[in-house]
Amino acid sequence: MTKALYLVGAPASGKSTTMAAVYDLLGAELGEVETLWPGHRGIFKGQRMHSILDGSEIGVSLGVQREGGFPGTDGLSMAAPPVAVDWIEEAPELPPLIVGEGNRLGTDGFMQALARRTELVVGHLVTTGDILDQRCAERGSNQQLQWRKAAETRAQRAAHAASGAGAEVRLCDSGAHEPREIARQLLDALGV
Repeated sequence: MTKALYLVGAPASGKSTTMAAVYDLLGAELGEVETLWPGHRGIFKGQRMHSILDGSEIGVSLGVQREGGFPGTDGLSMAAPPVAVDWIEEAPELPPLIVGEGNRLGTDGFMQALARRTELVVGHLVTTGDILDQRCAERGSNQQLQWRKAAETRAQRAAHAASGAGAEVRLCDSGAHEPREIARQLLDALGV
């Protein structure tokens, strides 16, 4: 069965940094951005992950790089979530491993579909408001506090939806633990 790891959390909770640690621990390098569900408006994109040792395919990372080098699904079109759900539900074969992070696909529908068709572990990254504020300031983010709180609420709903569909959800304090430590715990929970 396909294994899947998805990270949700408020902006600046450490999703991108933790995902970079996941790639490193997997020994994965990312290929070119490609359409994952061809013929379906071309808006659902990702990158194949290959082993740095032998070039074999490890799986797929969902999403695209955004301005500032941030990876993840938030760089996808706003119209991508229903197409992503269709891919999960209808693709004849899924890759052996699917990884992703971000609020764009962190929806109830996508989490539920992913949990039904894969062995899913969700990392819900949280930390204190002071740490989130500091991280946002350090990266020059001008996101309003109200928008950031709404994003955290969406992350909580996505984690709850995944849990209700049978996924394992891990609450991870990214203020108290290093990204590599969190990544290792999540991969261990997934059995990878």
